Amino acid sequence: MNLGYLAKWRIVTFRKAGCPTGLADFVQPGKLTGSVWQDCGTFHQNLIEKMAALKAAAIVISSQTQWVLTTPAPNHVATPAEMQAALAGFIRELPSSSKVVILAGFPTPGNQMIANPLTCLGRSPKAPSDCNFTEQPAVAAANDVFTRATADAGAGFIDQGPWFCTTECPSIIDGLILLHQGCLPCQREIPEHARGGPAYGTRPSYGELATSSAVGATRGACRWSRTP
Repeated sequence: MNLGYLAKWRIVTFRKAGCPTGLADFVQPGKLTGSVWQDCGTFHQNLIEKMAALKAAAIVISSQTQWVLTTPAPNHVATPAEMQAALAGFIRELPSSSKVVILAGFPTPGNQMIANPLTCLGRSPKAPSDCNFTEQPAVAAANDVFTRATADAGAGFIDQGPWFCTTECPSIIDGLILLHQGCLPCQREIPEHARGGPAYGTRPSYGELATSSAVGATRGACRWSRTP
């Protein structure tokens, strides 16, 4: 929002937690034996109508990387071909006058719980770099699918991975801890010596964790803010 203000852009966000971006019959996360998630489908149709009315110069889309579908039966994790068709189908429904871009590849520790930045930093590592992690294979696989879908539909694709990672991803960049939203319950578990130092900036005398929204408000980060 701040970037939009500075650039004199109007930024409008639409989001529904857990609802992947695509035209398909999804199952609500956590309800793998459930029926079609009707609210998710309605959300997509409303989005298409809103985008037509807004006539946006650019539409930026982000989505989770694992989808569960009800069609064809039985409920199943979507194949790459199903994901590609669903996402490309959604993009084609958006106004041709808008530039559409898929934002993907956010660094994700996945099931490497010991390498999850918050979990790892809470274990009092000798150095923050001990908590660096590698991206889970599912991120790379989803990027391949999203790349093909955008090529099919004439959209753009941006991989966020190279913004943050090389051969591995740092746990902290300039005082920001890379992770999904939900950092606040863990704020008191991070030891003082893991909060600062030459590895990623100056050490605050003490501080507090705060949330910081990322693009589309679907991701988050924890950061240190100095106190007087």
